[in-house]
Amino acid sequence: MLHYVKITLLLMLYSVGVSVLMIIYITIEKLPSGDVGMLPLVIFFINLFALPITLLFTLILRMKYSIDIINTIWINNAVFLVLAIYPFYFKHGVRDVSISLAIIAFSILSSGITVAIYSSMQKVVKAFSKYF
Repeated sequence: MLHYVKITLLLMLYSVGVSVLMIIYITIEKLPSGDVGMLPLVIFFINLFALPITLLFTLILRMKYSIDIINTIWINNAVFLVLAIYPFYFKHGVRDVSISLAIIAFSILSSGITVAIYSSMQKVVKAFSKYF
């Protein structure tokens, strides 16, 4: 059970990371408000929708394979990209390719940051566990 709590917290961190990176991108590029301005919130909700799908998928895969937390983060990244890019790209078409590429890049970057944070936390816990 603790394993799934860790996964949920890390995936929430991932969700916030993608949304924050998208806010920074929209601010730097000075994109118009409206549809594009609401995009970070939509991305956060898509991530919240992807979370139970990822947890269910991981639960099913763990019955047969050894899936660790880092692999679960990358599975969530794939689920998020399918849920976010596919409808967004085909609804708006080619005019928003730069936004689609930004979503992909920020999703991968946020996954990498989440994996790095998890790995660092594992090392800290391992280092301090010998004292307790």
